Amino acid sequence: MCNTFDIVCIQEHWLLPNDINHLSNLHTDFFAVGQSAVNLADDILVGKPYGGTGILYKRSLGQLVSVVDTNNARITAVTFTLSCGPVLLVSAYFPTDYGDNDSLDSFIETCAAITAIYEESEAIQIVVAGDFNCHVGSRYYRTLLSFTQDNRLQLTDINRLSNVYTFCSDATSSVSWIDHILYSDSLDTLVTSCNVLSTYVCSDHKPLYVTLDSVIPPVNTTSLNYSSAPDNYILDWSNCNNHNIQTYRIMLDDLLCYVNVHNTLFGNGSEENYNYIVDDYYNAIMECIKIASRTAIPSRMCNNKSIVM
Repeated sequence: MCNTFDIVCIQEHWLLPNDINHLSNLHTDFFAVGQSAVNLADDILVGKPYGGTGILYKRSLGQLVSVVDTNNARITAVTFTLSCGPVLLVSAYFPTDYGDNDSLDSFIETCAAITAIYEESEAIQIVVAGDFNCHVGSRYYRTLLSFTQDNRLQLTDINRLSNVYTFCSDATSSVSWIDHILYSDSLDTLVTSCNVLSTYVCSDHKPLYVTLDSVIPPVNTTSLNYSSAPDNYILDWSNCNNHNIQTYRIMLDDLLCYVNVHNTLFGNGSEENYNYIVDDYYNAIMECIKIASRTAIPSRMCNNKSIVM
């Protein structure tokens, strides 16, 4: 899917908190953020991990993305700065309906949490995609309709498709349409296609996709040069989040692959130019660190007079 689409939302990846970084290793052209639903504070983890959400997006879109801290294992969110303004993208995994009050309360709480994240963000539009565990006419559906009305959302897939399914139960051999994509009213008018990728065999769910027209602004893909950065800005490592660190690590790994490791560094060759080769090797590594840090790490303005180099 990463070879076809710019953004991929996933649910139920079952990753532990310390394994979330694996999402960024799924495809060389993608960065990723995610949430784990596994509580490592439990004394013993029995059986397979469960839950979890994530968002994968092309590296070329990195400068358009701001990660949103949701503090909720069911919700991963980022803000994209698009041509139509800042858009909040939410990948959500709603609770399964076991027919009890706790299930319904949890569904309502998840809707309320997304609404709160949207209201507290700077986004002017929102997209919610994921496993809603809800189909038309189900017990959750009335709550889902209230959620869309409160946030001025359209049921983008339901309004365009019919006679499709996104989930197939191996236990009962039954199918249902419980995965959905919701778009803000104005964004929904930009949708050019929507469908279920029924031929994909990746889990008991079938991927649901939507394409939009002319929403990604021109992106400056020119590599940043440390020496051209303003002198009055310094890196602010204290404000780094996990996404900044992960982006820095991946970018630095990529850049270091292009550093030439001369044979002389392994004791092969004359000592005459050894110091020059070591200096060149050192400078190449430092340049990689500078480019990666300037690209991925937040910076802040600082008085030049207070900087000692």
